[in-house]
Amino acid sequence: METEMHTKLSVATLDEQSPHVKVSVPGESASAEVLLKKAAAQLGIKSRSLKYIGLFDGVENPTRKYKDVDIVDINAKDVSIQKWCFDVQVEKREIMKHDEAAMKLVFQQAKADIKNGKLKPTEEQKSKLEENCDPEFSVPMQYIYLCQTLEDYTSAIIKNCTIHKDFRAKAIAVPSGTPAVVAATRQGLRVHVANTTCFVSWRKVKSWTRAVDDLYIMYEIYSVSNNNFTQLHIKSKQAPYLLAVTLEMIRILQEELDGPPFQTSDVQMEGEANVIVAWNNVMFTTKPTALEGQIAERYTDLSA
Repeated sequence: METEMHTKLSVATLDEQSPHVKVSVPGESASAEVLLKKAAAQLGIKSRSLKYIGLFDGVENPTRKYKDVDIVDINAKDVSIQKWCFDVQVEKREIMKHDEAAMKLVFQQAKADIKNGKLKPTEEQKSKLEENCDPEFSVPMQYIYLCQTLEDYTSAIIKNCTIHKDFRAKAIAVPSGTPAVVAATRQGLRVHVANTTCFVSWRKVKSWTRAVDDLYIMYEIYSVSNNNFTQLHIKSKQAPYLLAVTLEMIRILQEELDGPPFQTSDVQMEGEANVIVAWNNVMFTTKPTALEGQIAERYTDLSA
């Protein structure tokens, strides 16, 4: 009887003391679901917390979040395990109260986000963070609590983007190829381009489409005052990751507002594998919302 060969896949973590865990893989590949469970088990993370973490291609700037059914090759580089939670209350209630190992992952993510500039604490906040980063405690609770109050704690930042096609909305005209930084926030998309920060509420995004080559995403945006639609094409190597974040933000919004589920008619599929390439936003509305009014006070609101 032949013995099945096992190899070790290195999964990166954000822990500076233990930056990798080795996961045993039978054969040449394994599903992302299996790898995630094995990596989490090695880190001591409870199974109840698996829905709040994920397996990614890339570490600091992940290009995609693996779906459970995705097959990961043992030779894959920069596979990482990271937090996948954009809701502070859920994080406090489901992770911090019940799973110390998962909470350690949250702590490591917060430290990494400050180090790479995603989170920008003030000098006073930096001092408090240093005070709360006491090595006597394995997971400094107060450190996490303070980070949870910082802007963009629950956002995904995509730095190296370009506007894929000429974009024109309101008084803004952005030519194709212009560099941009995109933040997918709980409220919507924030795009910093050409010394201007624009914003569009998720509820004013009528639809989004992914390119077949996964190099860009097109968002169809509605303007209340102009009563028309414009298309925002965002090109990035992280486009698949941005797509996953978009779907997660809409899912959270559906839960918050008791919104309708996606129906078959809301998605468009292509190819023999029936890959979804376009989504109609089930949370879309042409009516103004109070949130959009608040956002317009800070940024150029493309949906107003």
